[in-house]
Amino acid sequence: MSNDLTNYLVELSPADKLILDSYCNLCDCLTTYLGGGYEIVVHSLGQGDHFIKRIANGHYSDRVAGSVGIGLSESPGGAIEHLLLKLQQGELPITTYFSENAKGDIFRSATVGIVGEGQRLIGMMCFNFFLNTPISEIIELLSVPKDVVVRKAKFTAYMDQDYEAILSETIQETKLSVMGDPDIPAKFKKKEIIRRLNEAGVFNIKNGVIMCADMLGIRVATVYMHLRSFSIDP
Repeated sequence: MSNDLTNYLVELSPADKLILDSYCNLCDCLTTYLGGGYEIVVHSLGQGDHFIKRIANGHYSDRVAGSVGIGLSESPGGAIEHLLLKLQQGELPITTYFSENAKGDIFRSATVGIVGEGQRLIGMMCFNFFLNTPISEIIELLSVPKDVVVRKAKFTAYMDQDYEAILSETIQETKLSVMGDPDIPAKFKKKEIIRRLNEAGVFNIKNGVIMCADMLGIRVATVYMHLRSFSIDP
């Protein structure tokens, strides 16, 4: 077993180069999905190519794309030999282990072999999870965003035919819009709310009038009075 990377370099075909490029794109996508706790590296074993072809969150090991440094306490020759053996045995080219950077930080790591034409090992994709990643960062990553919760609630209301929830939201949004409009005189605000709700078809839905009256703090008769005035207004 040798740690001299030149012993494992191969000549890349055009197809091999496309494969490596696709892994670089995957690296960018996975970084967005997995968050800042992962250092993800795409290594190329192509002759004349940069060993580190793409890296995300390289501050963990002080590495950048285009460099040849290993960065973590991993044996490149050992990892490559292990992946090559698995390929020869018809197994998936992947190995998992723990590694350490120069600062003593511990990582849970995995190296996946990148296979090119002719079942040759043309590179590696390494995942290094920083075990000291703050729990708050992990929880934030796994938490459902507020806007998704709101959309789900609306969808559930429609699916369950919970018209009252939809009506309540529509009335409340209209009320806030009108009440916050300084161009509408205060004495006409409630009438304007009812007018907009009427145009939205709210009063064609069961309990629409009653809910509107309750939320505006007026009588049901007052709502109907305004509705009748709309029918005779020029």
